[in-house]
Amino acid sequence: MTTPTRTTSLVTCTLGLGLGLTASLAADVTTAYYNSGSDYGYQLSQMPDFDQRRDGLATTSGGSPGGMHCVPTSCTDLLGYMASHGEPALGPVFADWENQIDYADVTDFIDDLGDDMGTSGTGGTFGTPAYAAMINRVVWPSGMRYLVGHEFRTNSNVVTLREMARSGINQDAIQTVCYGFYNPTGTFDGDTVVTRNGGHCMTFMGAERLGSDRHLWANDPDDSNNTATQSSFGADDWDAPWVGNLRVASSSRPLSLTSTQGMNRIMRGGSGTMRLIDSRIMIFPIGCTSWGDWEGGSNPLYLHTWSLREQKMIKITENLPFKIENVLQMPMGEDVLLVERATDRFARLWRKNLDTNGYKPVEIGDAEGPDFLDFAISKDLGILALGADGTLYECPGDAEAIINPDSMHPVLDGLQGFDRISTDDQSGTICLVRSTDGLIMITDRYAEKIDLYDLRDMMTILGSASPRFSDFNRDGTPEILFSGVDAQGRSSVSVFDPARSSNGNLYLKDVTHDFMDDCSSDCAIRGLDIDTMGNVLVNRDGNVRSYRCDVDPQGTYRFLSIRGEKDQPIFEDLDVKNGLNVARCFTNHDPRMHDHEGWKNVEEDAECEDCGPEGDITGDGKVNGEDLAILLGAWDSSDSRADLNGDGTVGGPDLALLLGGFDA
Repeated sequence: MTTPTRTTSLVTCTLGLGLGLTASLAADVTTAYYNSGSDYGYQLSQMPDFDQRRDGLATTSGGSPGGMHCVPTSCTDLLGYMASHGEPALGPVFADWENQIDYADVTDFIDDLGDDMGTSGTGGTFGTPAYAAMINRVVWPSGMRYLVGHEFRTNSNVVTLREMARSGINQDAIQTVCYGFYNPTGTFDGDTVVTRNGGHCMTFMGAERLGSDRHLWANDPDDSNNTATQSSFGADDWDAPWVGNLRVASSSRPLSLTSTQGMNRIMRGGSGTMRLIDSRIMIFPIGCTSWGDWEGGSNPLYLHTWSLREQKMIKITENLPFKIENVLQMPMGEDVLLVERATDRFARLWRKNLDTNGYKPVEIGDAEGPDFLDFAISKDLGILALGADGTLYECPGDAEAIINPDSMHPVLDGLQGFDRISTDDQSGTICLVRSTDGLIMITDRYAEKIDLYDLRDMMTILGSASPRFSDFNRDGTPEILFSGVDAQGRSSVSVFDPARSSNGNLYLKDVTHDFMDDCSSDCAIRGLDIDTMGNVLVNRDGNVRSYRCDVDPQGTYRFLSIRGEKDQPIFEDLDVKNGLNVARCFTNHDPRMHDHEGWKNVEEDAECEDCGPEGDITGDGKVNGEDLAILLGAWDSSDSRADLNGDGTVGGPDLALLLGGFDA
């Protein structure tokens, strides 16, 4: 097992957040700098490095105990880290985990976590039950001080080393890093077509980039075959170059509709199978964003975060050159995106400028393209942009490459007149609003089911706040909260139930009184949001109050104060400015893409059970002249299809591997 040898430097984290004891975590971060997307470094120490192959765990078909337990083992690393940093109830009992005396206790913990995740000796682990298990292990027991996120590669999103480093630096996140076993199956329009056949998860320990050189450190749970004792803790390291011009074959869409993408490849050697980073689980402290006075020329932005020692409020920026219309928070990153509505027909999106510590506009698509009216964050971690041309577009939100004209694709058209958009990050539901008359369109994330509702008689007039979603009555369809002002100019909140409306009974209820019953007559609602538990957090005159929805047998919605209850949100009574944007648990899981067998994380040695013979570049099950021609044509290049030994260059070793399997 190797340990990191690259030069590191101790720096002070700007925000000073912490998982548990802040000083302890800061001491564990040995490198943390982000100068640009091509110059960054992050390394973490003191993370457990438990072995997955251990007696007492379910055995694989080949008789290896724990061979399929990479996900529960790497997640046990994270929970063990939290247990030793101020949250002893979340992980295995803090001890000398490398000592044989404590070996059985850790085995039992991994076994229990694997049961929660649905991990079997022969089946591996799917992402969705793993995510659910980690929420149950982290969010509720910690009193919602920490959240869990799960990010996948999709047709509009990739998982990058850069994102993982920034999450560690700016969010104090601890993370797994998972890669798929991708096999080339051919080409399409000049791109290499690959298919995922299983994958493997490790614990993220660091990433580094200098120019084109990228590097990964991780604790690999599958680096010891001794099933009776715990190996010494220590991080392994690999080069992780960027591989572009890839298309991932999927049964849910034809290749012509898939995106050209790139992913970080972990250079572990071996067969021509590419190990490409494509998912991660992360644990990070809860936080919320608020912003200053809506009137005037300056809109200070504030970030509120939680640690065991103290609540903190940090002013991120001030004296902006524009008026903030809305605040969007990228769920899997630290990016705060600001919406500026300069005119009635034009909106701009602003992102942090790391060079100046200010903000600069995000360029979306072609400069000659449409003006935009509003923006939202899609469940797929992209930016939904509502164009003045009546078309809804989606762009990658935080990918390795900057947003460009080729990456912007239409989702839905025929939307002339709609000027507000909001989304639900749990179900992917999209809500479009025509604020001039209250017409509302509700669509699923694939724009396959569309419903229109005429709410022009509703009491609430929409302000700048986006509608909020939550499945309050747990019927599988999220209800929508609209906040604004009523005909008399007073704060107003209404709840709308699309499920009942689709049955022919329009359901819209004014629930303002629920949030104002103990408030003075001049009290105003300045913003609201919904947390992971479904609680409504209301900003009343700069003070946060929390409510829980209770639906009676007749289906009437009531929002009851949970002030003083044991499980009230930690932001109760927090002094904030205007607005409120609360971080939540998040997953961009797509059942159409991630629920097939290829997306299981399994035994590392089993990645090629369903692959063709070594040297089969075309994927036709044979090694012949066609494969040889491709290899010779790619000689001295980094063509991933022909780089059979995974050393980054097509050459003699690859030719030897191919000839060894020729005519197989």
